[in-house]
Amino acid sequence: MTAKTILMQLLHKLGTFQSARRHMVCVLQLQLFEYFENNFVFSHIHSPDESQPLHFHSYLYTPGPTAEPTIRLARRSSTDEDGLALGLGLKASADPSISTLLGDLSGRLSENTLLTFE
Repeated sequence: MTAKTILMQLLHKLGTFQSARRHMVCVLQLQLFEYFENNFVFSHIHSPDESQPLHFHSYLYTPGPTAEPTIRLARRSSTDEDGLALGLGLKASADPSISTLLGDLSGRLSENTLLTFE
């Protein structure tokens, strides 16, 4: 599973958790969370907030060649559905204006497809 697929799956499930006013905790290794930070827009994902429905618990796994392996909580952070969508680049604005939409659409239309009255 790719990193983007993982985040998309979280986004799809998060809506259900958010509507039920429940928290989702994603437990992962610190290296994967750092990969998310380096390859997606995670600058707005902040320290844990109980009001946020999605919590990331990043653990540092240290394999021990002679001793027992250790797992240690390295970082906790949280966000909501809009924050995760923003991190994936899916929502630049939560509510685009009609003029923005019309500008985008008219830029895609060629002169041949425009309705003209002669």
